[in-house]
Amino acid sequence: MPALTWRPLRVYNSVMTTMPKSVESRARRFAGGFTLTELLTVVAIMGILMAMLTPALSRAITQARRRACASNVRSIIGGAVLYARSDSKMRLPAVKPKSGSKYPGPETGNWGDMVKGNPGCLARLIDSKYCQRELFLCQEAKSSRNFKMMEMDGEAFTYDTSTGVSTLSYSFISMVYNAQWKTSADPEGNLAAMMTMDKVPGTLPVLADQNPRCTFGEQTLKDYENLKNSNGDPLSKKLRRNSPNHRHVGQNVGRWDQSVKWITDANNPNFPEDDIYMSASSQESLGRRKEMDDAFLIP
Repeated sequence: MPALTWRPLRVYNSVMTTMPKSVESRARRFAGGFTLTELLTVVAIMGILMAMLTPALSRAITQARRRACASNVRSIIGGAVLYARSDSKMRLPAVKPKSGSKYPGPETGNWGDMVKGNPGCLARLIDSKYCQRELFLCQEAKSSRNFKMMEMDGEAFTYDTSTGVSTLSYSFISMVYNAQWKTSADPEGNLAAMMTMDKVPGTLPVLADQNPRCTFGEQTLKDYENLKNSNGDPLSKKLRRNSPNHRHVGQNVGRWDQSVKWITDANNPNFPEDDIYMSASSQESLGRRKEMDDAFLIP
């Protein structure tokens, strides 16, 4: 009985000998795979597509991180509202006063302290179970500044001065001063300076991405005129006004009514309601607002 395996080969050779040369060439080429030219063409096309899609993908990721940041801000303020409602004097979260002190909240000499200052006030929201610890980390700061969630040091946020890595991304204001709040029992208005639900207007900014002039753990302010980026390059005037969390492009700002707004110029003179970092107050270095509309979020 003749072998059966020779017939397909014989038929193939017969067909190839009767094919036009161009068809024969393509058939042999496909049988052997792609040519180098074709492979390089495909690689080039893929490279072009990647170059076109990468910026769009990067923008989408950035926008998603900023939306997550805005959600954090809204949730933290919501926690502060619940905290104030649970307090007999309707006070916003505040650090415990010094022994013998009649004024709750951070004092002007330690507003940047992670335990005794404004960061300590925010930590009360975690301690009282009104906010989860993860809310205090801006996702873009996590990416751009290497901020990361670490274990809290007791009841306070942690901060590594050598690396700048922190568990807190946001600036907060715990005290507002208004001359009209002075009373005979409190002639200096110190007690009235504590933010309470009944005195804080809904439009007042109370939380935002970290102030570019402040450093966690410190009470000193950076020189506004000479602010630099992480590479040590001087920033433009507009960039100096914005938070480093979002590469100085802008910041999420949360107000007492729990509204959150993205602004790209924190000190635009044409929009004083967005003036959240700079202060015209002579008490700027003390970290206390002079008037209700004199916004100053620290640290």
